[in-house]
Amino acid sequence: MSFLHSAMGHIRRLPQRLLRQSMKRLLRLLFQLQGQRQRWAKSGFVLPTTVLLLLVVALTASALTYRAYSRSTQAILERQQQVITNATAPAVDRAKAKIDYLLSQDTRSPRKVPTSDQMAAMLQATVDNPALEIVAEPLEDV
Repeated sequence: MSFLHSAMGHIRRLPQRLLRQSMKRLLRLLFQLQGQRQRWAKSGFVLPTTVLLLLVVALTASALTYRAYSRSTQAILERQQQVITNATAPAVDRAKAKIDYLLSQDTRSPRKVPTSDQMAAMLQATVDNPALEIVAEPLEDV
């Protein structure tokens, strides 16, 4: 009877023992995989970080280079515009003075607003005032 009783006890505990052993194995396997996953995660963290850092540095450097190029081009264009303005300013001033003289002081102009034909004829005629004569100025080398 004791043999039968002990055999029955072993049989009753067998599912519990199998379940406990399988749970231990499963948990051990999960913890081992989790440890490997952490190692894999740590080893895969360096390359993407490095690539991202290099990408940010490259984009920043290219943006700064493009900005410097754009600013230098803008400065060159502004300088050229200033040279043109300085070269044409005396001619514009003379033209303004001549038109002002023709409209206000010239005795040939009619008392009303002149027509475009009359204005062209007055502009082409010689002016008695020597201050308004067109003088050829030497061009400045830039």
